[in-house]
Amino acid sequence: MSWAVLGMGPVGQRFADALERAGRRVVVYDPLPDRCAGHRAADSAAGAVAAADWVLSAVPAAACVAAAQAVGRAAGRDTHLVDISSAEPKAKRSAARHLPDGRYVDATLLDAITADIPLVCLSGPRQDTAAAALAGLGLEIASAGPEVGTAAQVKLLRSLVMKPLEVLTIELMAQARDLDPEGIALWSVERSLRTPYRTVAHDFLTSNRLHAGRRAAELDAAAAAVAAPGSASLYAPMADGLTRLAERWRAPGAPDPDAPAERLLAHLSPDGGRGR
Repeated sequence: MSWAVLGMGPVGQRFADALERAGRRVVVYDPLPDRCAGHRAADSAAGAVAAADWVLSAVPAAACVAAAQAVGRAAGRDTHLVDISSAEPKAKRSAARHLPDGRYVDATLLDAITADIPLVCLSGPRQDTAAAALAGLGLEIASAGPEVGTAAQVKLLRSLVMKPLEVLTIELMAQARDLDPEGIALWSVERSLRTPYRTVAHDFLTSNRLHAGRRAAELDAAAAAVAAPGSASLYAPMADGLTRLAERWRAPGAPDPDAPAERLLAHLSPDGGRGR
């Protein structure tokens, strides 16, 4: 089984590595050639997919339809496309038109790509075939049904919870640095939820340092696409909160993305970390 991977950001890298470890033939393409280091790379998307049985599209959401169109032009009549971009349902349905006969599979990543066993949701007429093709890659596969766009809807629904939760958690952590240095409030939340929430909070903080700006846009998109009518006022402040965090991370003196959590929190605390 041969695969092409389009887009070699963190998601594309994770899939290309897993496919190679599983013994699949893999050709990758990214407009930034340095991202393809260590893999067999093509000079173009068309070159990558020309001999592929399966294509994984891990391109930015805005490029979802263009990538599907390129695959439709260059791939064989039996080639399937698994689109794991974060595009909205409408865009994925548009993309599917470029691979008729059910050869387009809507896929969404519902965990951090660094998770031990990431959860991937699939939808489309041939989702079962895609699930079999992805077997052995260290993934948990969930089925969302036969309609393209349903998996994308699942991701948007998840965003309506996870992104506001991220904002609220980081606000608690930043304020607690000065007001609750022993971390009792976070411990209490952990007890109430009966889950290792302090670990979750740490993951939110470090991930937000990298992705706050993108997540603000994703929350706006999710609220517009799948939130209940009249709930815009509920999600808009949360998206604004993510935007403000993104601005703080771009401010002069912001710690590096790999800085310790204490330094990240010091930057966000009300006094900029001067109090402790």
